[in-house]
Amino acid sequence: MNTSEPKIKIFTSYFKPWDIIENDIITPIQCGRATADVKLPMIGDDTGDNISDKNYMYSELTAQYWAWKNDSDYDYIGFMHYRRHFNFSEDALKTVDEYNGDISSSLDDAGMVYHNYYIDDSYKENINMENITKCIDSADIIVANQEETLPNVLKHYSSIHESKDISIIKKIIQDKYPEYYKEFSSLLKDEKISPFNMFIMKKDLFNEYSDFLFTILHEFEIVADLDLRIEYQARACGYIGERLLQLFIKHHDNKKIKYLQRTYINNSLVMNYNYNELIQNNNDTINIALCFNLNYLPHNCVIIKSIMDNANPNDQYNIYCLTRNIDQDCQNNDAMSILEIMIDLEKSFPNLKIICLDITNYKALLFLMPDITHYTVDTFSRLFIPDILPNVEKIIYLDGDVIVCDNLKKMYDIDLTNLAVGAVPELMMKVLLRHNHKILLDGKLLYTVNKFFNKNKLNPDTYFNAGVLLLNLDYIRKNKIQHQWFKMLNKYHPFVDQDILNISFKDKIKIIDTRWNIWAGFMEEQKEIRFRKNLSVKVYRDWQNAINKPGVIHYPGPRKPYDELKPFRKLEIYWWEVAKTAPFYEHFLQRGMNFSASNSNLPAEIHHPVSPLFSIKQYLLLNHPILATILKLPYRMLRLIHHTIQYFKNFK
Repeated sequence: MNTSEPKIKIFTSYFKPWDIIENDIITPIQCGRATADVKLPMIGDDTGDNISDKNYMYSELTAQYWAWKNDSDYDYIGFMHYRRHFNFSEDALKTVDEYNGDISSSLDDAGMVYHNYYIDDSYKENINMENITKCIDSADIIVANQEETLPNVLKHYSSIHESKDISIIKKIIQDKYPEYYKEFSSLLKDEKISPFNMFIMKKDLFNEYSDFLFTILHEFEIVADLDLRIEYQARACGYIGERLLQLFIKHHDNKKIKYLQRTYINNSLVMNYNYNELIQNNNDTINIALCFNLNYLPHNCVIIKSIMDNANPNDQYNIYCLTRNIDQDCQNNDAMSILEIMIDLEKSFPNLKIICLDITNYKALLFLMPDITHYTVDTFSRLFIPDILPNVEKIIYLDGDVIVCDNLKKMYDIDLTNLAVGAVPELMMKVLLRHNHKILLDGKLLYTVNKFFNKNKLNPDTYFNAGVLLLNLDYIRKNKIQHQWFKMLNKYHPFVDQDILNISFKDKIKIIDTRWNIWAGFMEEQKEIRFRKNLSVKVYRDWQNAINKPGVIHYPGPRKPYDELKPFRKLEIYWWEVAKTAPFYEHFLQRGMNFSASNSNLPAEIHHPVSPLFSIKQYLLLNHPILATILKLPYRMLRLIHHTIQYFKNFK
């Protein structure tokens, strides 16, 4: 910055983990840090002269107080929010409607109009030092464009907050700042304000405004007894501050006041670390993506534990958790948030970083999926990985119903040069193709699986299961393959996004060892016999060899290992062995058996789930299939007797 240019400092207030914007002018600051459970990677408002512990009353104004008292030696001082910024570019940003979206603005219940601008990838480039300096251009005060408060400021505030607040403020102004009194009475009749305590002011005006603001609010918090209010209404100092900013501007209307477009970032990502620091990958960094909602947080904790139990301590693991409503309480853990649980889990492994990304308002979820209401958003989360993680070149994606049994670096190191994905063939698809399975929609026949494959030019030998994927994100982005996915979302696909991925990748698929996605469902008793009949000897033996040295076990279908405490599928033992040492173990015990986890222990069958009968059957199937078929009925009878005996043992 040239010496002739003004010294500018704009503080951006953060309350929770979010995408961080920072440069020589913009400084992120954590508000309420004195009482925060998580310390964000930025300065806090809890040093020097501060009111950080009063954040529950003052909201983002605790950052303004801190700057006023501790860091205000600049020509201009300003404030923005983690998801609301000034647009410093010369051009107005486009509205959602101009991006063919659904909503260009929204009206809240009380009448305040919020314009929800869609922010594209060039947004951060607009918030640079050159644009900011040029935009200020000797202005005295810069605030956001005024927005409507219907029917007026007084009635709008009273409709959503304590109506007595205005009377208290009016009395304080009359006593301490009588020169503002008439203007305040006039302001209450106005229909617009510049919202959100966002502004940039010359230093002398900033000091004058801060003294004016906090003198009034200090008196107000005492008179209003904010400690006795519910959490939302206790933040009254922050809400009153918006009106006092407008009053200060009204009182200084002889100054050069500039209004800027105010943006609302609707597609940012919540994260519990500085994103740019984490994506500095090296040869020993393994990137993994998990997609889940609150209901599947326990299951994904087990997955993470299984990953790290098999990891080399010299390898760095970055696990990206794509979820929604991350700041809501977790229903299964006494109001512990996802963030808190993940941080606790991360502390167990020095080579692990867990990055929680909230994709609730991600732009593609809002604007690119208008006609697929029969599917949940979480089903399609993996389709957004290339765009959500723009600086990650390669990643392993795992479904929420898997368990890891070997070091994933072995899979991660598979070469994908000029290929989009590494995956394991979908063996069940071979069964469906052999029987020309019918595909129905709403009870009507659409076509057969064979016709679907022919229509989309799919190869049965390379059609893969999408539950475990090694994705070459760099290749996908360079070839814009992900753009095809969004165009395909409105068309029906029998196997949902798995079909979309297979159709778009086609000849860019690398088939990897079956051990990296073993379908546990085929270990069920009679299903395995039917399964074997539809596969070649080579494919079946490859699958059997994989079972003896599993890398990742997949539990698709309605039955999961945690649905019952006594696994009867051979490969469920792997899941329970990890679950015993992972968070939410009692949750799974309670789910598996209908009595208190504190009075129960895993039965012996959990540790040795494969009965001698099952082992004999496996041997016969592999070596004497005809004899196995002959003994099918006697085996079923013996199995029934065996399980009846075990049931009464557990009952006692």
